[in-house]
Amino acid sequence: MDDAFCDTATRIGRALLERDAATLLRLSRSDTIECARIARQFFPGCADADVLTGYGLSSADFIVDVLPRSAYARRLDAVISGIDPAFTDDLGGGSATVIGVGTCGPDIPRRRTYHLAWTAAIDEGDGAERHLASFEVGFDGEDWKVILWYLDPLEAWEGEHPDPLALSFCEAGLHPWSV
Repeated sequence: MDDAFCDTATRIGRALLERDAATLLRLSRSDTIECARIARQFFPGCADADVLTGYGLSSADFIVDVLPRSAYARRLDAVISGIDPAFTDDLGGGSATVIGVGTCGPDIPRRRTYHLAWTAAIDEGDGAERHLASFEVGFDGEDWKVILWYLDPLEAWEGEHPDPLALSFCEAGLHPWSV
């Protein structure tokens, strides 16, 4: 694993565990998506635009919403502040827990990404529910930054994948990692 990525992943993991949405925002980057160059069915914003600029947020169905910085910041803040440490289920407590790191793509920094996979119980207003998430981290030529954030209730991931805790996010659950 790339040392610079490991440093960034440690900062992301600490910010997550410390429930520091502002730091997570600083460790994320805006992207520009040219709709003609991608599979448009996964980017609903391409129905109304040729170019999307913003922060990517996806879910178990892999549909990517590209949000302006302010909307992404609000979503980060709502999710991070909604983590419910008092929640318990068969996976344990509700605090954010890093599951592992998955490696995707060839060993070429600009083509490789890493997933920092995590789980937490999140209360979005209708009771806490176990969520599975990942911050996908890519290299922008200077730094490793969050380029796409995946988040959905664990139940939604289970409907899409046979063993999401182990196999999602380039098999992050098979590669435990601690902050």
